[in-house]
Amino acid sequence: MGQDAIRFTLGNLRSDPTTHSRIVLSFDKVKETNASFVKATLLYFFNCGRLFAMGGKSESRADDAPTPIDCFAAVIGCSDEVRDEVEDVFSLRQLPYLEMTDFKGDEWLSGNIRGHLDAALIETFKEVGVASGGTTAAMLRGKYGTQVTGTAWNNRLEALHQLRLVRRTRVGREWKYEALTKETKIWVSGSSNRKRSVVS
Repeated sequence: MGQDAIRFTLGNLRSDPTTHSRIVLSFDKVKETNASFVKATLLYFFNCGRLFAMGGKSESRADDAPTPIDCFAAVIGCSDEVRDEVEDVFSLRQLPYLEMTDFKGDEWLSGNIRGHLDAALIETFKEVGVASGGTTAAMLRGKYGTQVTGTAWNNRLEALHQLRLVRRTRVGREWKYEALTKETKIWVSGSSNRKRSVVS
């Protein structure tokens, strides 16, 4: 059922997998869902984008196997029941996902990061979010000095990119990273508490 729901979109993406694409899955009229549907839709697109970001190749020729596609996926209009189901699927795999709260056309205005995200990546995302025009590992190294090495900043930024929470563009010999939304609230599960922070 899940693959049937995304078949048309998936066909268009596969025709040009290197085109930067944003996918919004609307649950606006859905009162409840199940893990199988979430895995076949949102998690599937997440894995396609992650595979592309990691420079990998599809490990299977099956129709439902993730394909490397330069895409970013988000959900919108989730009821509490749907959100809990999505949360369970991603948190179980220690992965984050993006829930849109406002967008206009192809412009993503605001959203929530939910699921799971390590503390170091939360702090790094905050730096990306508040940097007008994006940031680079060198810029963060210059801001914080020897507290964190340039290599560590680069690894953290790349991890956020692979987790499809930021986009990147080549600027000279460096990668510049930018948030996907203008304002982002972070709600991620920890060992016992749910953290909340706001990035504008």
